[in-house]
Amino acid sequence: MISDKDYKIYLPGRDMDVVQIGFRLAGIMTKISDYMRGKRVRSKAEGYSEEFFAKFYGHFLSSLYLYQLTIIPDLNISFYDFASLNVLGRASLETFLVFDYLYIQTENSEEQDFRFKSWWRGGLMKRQSYDAKETEDVEKLKQEKEEIEKLTRVLIETDIYKRMSRNDRKKFMRGEWRFSGWAAIAKGAGFSNFYSKHIYSFLSGYAHTDSQSLIQLLNFAKEKDQHQVKNMRNAMFSLIFIVGVNFIDKYKMVFPIVSNVITEEDIGFLEPWIRLGRLEV
Repeated sequence: MISDKDYKIYLPGRDMDVVQIGFRLAGIMTKISDYMRGKRVRSKAEGYSEEFFAKFYGHFLSSLYLYQLTIIPDLNISFYDFASLNVLGRASLETFLVFDYLYIQTENSEEQDFRFKSWWRGGLMKRQSYDAKETEDVEKLKQEKEEIEKLTRVLIETDIYKRMSRNDRKKFMRGEWRFSGWAAIAKGAGFSNFYSKHIYSFLSGYAHTDSQSLIQLLNFAKEKDQHQVKNMRNAMFSLIFIVGVNFIDKYKMVFPIVSNVITEEDIGFLEPWIRLGRLEV
């Protein structure tokens, strides 16, 4: 377990500059992204694991920008966009959790294949509700419906489907692809109970605009103590940062060759943050 001394050293806003730390992690992500560009993948599923990383990379860079200050020169205004930072925090966490659920929290290649195809099928099924007008779009939905039917036939013949409970089978037929709650998936990814049980629910409030999120925004807007404002920003960015270092750690499991561009100095920088995400607070 990380010591209290280490916790204070590596928590953003205590003894290190948050922006400096952010760009350090961004630099490591950039190295990985550049190194993986053009590399051959063995399957469609493996190819999409790269897209998960790219999606998180974009969220992280946007979060780093929002953490500093949102500046709109044409309107001559600047402000801290705390709400958007929180929404990005939720999107970042969910991107990582889906990645971990599909690629890491599986016992064998059969389970990984089932989860990926179920996730892919679920997305296609959601698109079937679109009210397509253009001929091209109508044809696209028709092709995707055929793909859904093909995937369904393949998946219901697997031992994994046959071992499912009747309730889970019903969910599957409706397009569900995960059969664990977000808290359980976060715990499976190695996060502490604190992060697993509370953070995702808290962040979802900002995405769905519940009353608690508006209260938090009001408190942020009223806060006159700039040190406290900074602490509030740091708390959210530290979460996104912790997710980022865990993403790199898990990404190496899917693509071990990534280790070729991660130095010992990088590892020394990343590891305390990984431990911090597992610390019970």
